[in-house]
Amino acid sequence: MPNIIAIIPAYNEEKHIEEIINRTKKYVTLVIAVDDGSSDSNN
Repeated sequence: MPNIIAIIPAYNEEKHIEEIINRTKKYVTLVIAVDDGSSDSNN
């Protein structure tokens, strides 16, 4: 089976990104979420 990688751009998605990643992991080998300077929580 080939490796399939999903790259998800995310900007101010703190409330939703975990669910999106978990749903995506069902279909791919690796999920990469890229955050470009969101202003939501900095923890």
